[in-house]
Amino acid sequence: MGGAIASGLVAAGFTSDRSILIVEREEMLRQKLAETLASVSVSSSIEASKSYMVATKPGAALGVIESISESSNDFLLISIVAGLSIAAMRDIAGDSVRIVRAMPNTPAQIGKGVTALASSPSVTKDDVIFTEEIFDAVGQRIWLSEDKFDAVTALSGSGPAYFFLIVESMVDAGIELGLSAEVATQLVCETMLGAGALLNLNPDTRRLRLDVSSPGGTTIAATQAMQKAGIRNAIAEGVRAAAQRSKEMSKR
Repeated sequence: MGGAIASGLVAAGFTSDRSILIVEREEMLRQKLAETLASVSVSSSIEASKSYMVATKPGAALGVIESISESSNDFLLISIVAGLSIAAMRDIAGDSVRIVRAMPNTPAQIGKGVTALASSPSVTKDDVIFTEEIFDAVGQRIWLSEDKFDAVTALSGSGPAYFFLIVESMVDAGIELGLSAEVATQLVCETMLGAGALLNLNPDTRRLRLDVSSPGGTTIAATQAMQKAGIRNAIAEGVRAAAQRSKEMSKR
């Protein structure tokens, strides 16, 4: 996710008047980042800065925050780590550290992400402006209270994976019906892109669905079979499982 945000920021021209340093301890990954993100500096060690973004795996995050606190004492800390609460970060970094918790998603790498944001009481107006500049550069953002973050993680944070799973399922069904993998993939992907464009114009999903559903036709047969098979419950169960896992991670 950190790489997706860095790619999105570079594509948006964010580095034209700001410097970004990516800290990566694995040499092969540092080399890859240096090659793909030419306008970004890459290092193996943390350096003093006015702001930091923590984009590690959850198990490594607190150690990284502790290292940051040893390098600086007056900084903005932005975290995109799933399940890591502001309170847990303040326990390590101190109550005076200004913290923004963010939950983005992978479409940020092409400027189409959506990010939920929550902040500690010490965050300043300038911090808010700076944070919004970052996430506006890679998509849309919304400020929420932190108690909504398990739900956000389950919906938008993990959501692209649900979408891709549905695409895979449709492609597999097309192949089963006799289409080549290439043709099935093209048909499904273009259909999803077009449906997404319609949804962007009109968020009334029921109306959009009924527009495709002629009485007694193929679409009605399909959606009725899907609902009989439990598609709504299956998706809801998945979202609830993601939210529960987010809660469990935050209690570690």
